Amino acid sequence: MKPRTVSVAVRAVALAALFVTGTAHATKAVEYADMNIRSPFPQLTVTGENGSYTQVEGNNSLTFNAEARGRCVWAHAYKVITYRLTDSAAPFQYVSDGLTWKYVYENLTNRDRTWSSSMKPISIDWKPNQQVRSNAIQACNSQGQGKAGKAFSLTLDNQVWSQFSFQCRDLAGKYGVLMESKNVIKPHPLRVNCAALTPTTPKPALPLPGNIQAQPLTIGHVAVTANPKNYKGRCPAEISFNGTIHTSGNGGELEYRFLNNGQPVSPWQKQLVAAGKQVSAVSAQHDVAGPSQPDKPPNKALGVQGSGMQPKPQLGLAPTETVELQVRYRQKTRSASDSYVVNCQAMTPIVAVPVTPPGGSALPDLTSHQGMTIGQQAAPWGGVLNLTEADAAANTPRGCQFRMKYDVANDGQVDASGATSRLSATAQLHMGTGLNIGKGQSRNVSGNIFLAAGSHLLRVDIDPAKQIAESNEANNTFRITVNVPASCGGDGTAPRGRDKPPRPPRPQ
Repeated sequence: MKPRTVSVAVRAVALAALFVTGTAHATKAVEYADMNIRSPFPQLTVTGENGSYTQVEGNNSLTFNAEARGRCVWAHAYKVITYRLTDSAAPFQYVSDGLTWKYVYENLTNRDRTWSSSMKPISIDWKPNQQVRSNAIQACNSQGQGKAGKAFSLTLDNQVWSQFSFQCRDLAGKYGVLMESKNVIKPHPLRVNCAALTPTTPKPALPLPGNIQAQPLTIGHVAVTANPKNYKGRCPAEISFNGTIHTSGNGGELEYRFLNNGQPVSPWQKQLVAAGKQVSAVSAQHDVAGPSQPDKPPNKALGVQGSGMQPKPQLGLAPTETVELQVRYRQKTRSASDSYVVNCQAMTPIVAVPVTPPGGSALPDLTSHQGMTIGQQAAPWGGVLNLTEADAAANTPRGCQFRMKYDVANDGQVDASGATSRLSATAQLHMGTGLNIGKGQSRNVSGNIFLAAGSHLLRVDIDPAKQIAESNEANNTFRITVNVPASCGGDGTAPRGRDKPPRPPRPQ
């Protein structure tokens, strides 16, 4: 019986060692993941004249070079490896975050643990955005003092960051379970060649032959409509103002604005009309509160808890509102107007009272406090953001690409898990998901959005599907007006959603 006892003891020790090893692997799946920046560095050439740098030559993509290696611990395999460029040292939150990205390797059925034990070259191409190009021009002008007529070079740091992401999964099933993802983030130097400045003498303008004269832009017919024309329901209500401007077909820049009952909805906006274009569309969003009546105390007999709006008695005849579109060019102004009706069912606010469900459990309360930041501009909710071309990360045929962020806070008594937040205009622009926010804490939601030239009313809805029970459901919607410069183009059409690169396939 003694040999049998020894055998059982040995097996017990072996099993214990296996469990200890398995626990260690569960807490650490990446054995190593490293990345170094590799030369040659990407280069930009900046030129100018008359003693000032004004432009970056060309609009070609630059190649960013690096080298990396990675290996998973025993009983794990690498599945997804990505390389991306970002504008900060912050780790990415979503697959599509950053300036650009690519798969270095992607195979969810791979079962090897070593991708490379030595440094392997990796690279990615990216076309510098307007922000980087502007910073390069500014750097040449700043360091070019006293170097007139001489070419020189400089290095821009902390403009672009390289991020190498190495994921390791266990070997359970066909695809395994993601156990650890390691991100290596390093600044990627950008070389800027500042060309020698050569003063140039402007050439005199040549007269047009014969009696040919350049024809200026002229404004023809102007029209405007309100949508909906006859609104009936809860207020405040959101009304869309849509205008069309008919011009002669000669190129030029005009200005327009919308007025409601004689009061400007937004300041004068610039609209660039391309040569040959005869019809331009413009739009704006307007919140109308509707007629008011004296407030009545809450009806406590209804046993209402929480916060929100309660209906008042139906109002009488709804007044007629007037929207006007004014267009001006070279001191000449044309206008058009339209009437619409807003028939509100006035609402009485009820004081917010935290709701405690049966059993005495408290609830979270999701809201926002800080307003929104787009590019370098920030404003509180209900305010106005006047963007410039320098705030844009890129200029595309759809409009300008901007980086935005806003906060989501939890003012409740318990933590909130898996919350969502939607940013939209006339269509969805961005969706924040998987927000885990502790009580009394907040978290920023950020991402890239596209906006065309013109004025837009952006709206944020926190927990739009009402999936999280809250003590206050009436503080989840926020609005802000954003004015986008005419240089962003986009034909003045409504904003469209962000582009999303393809995501890795999900296991079946």
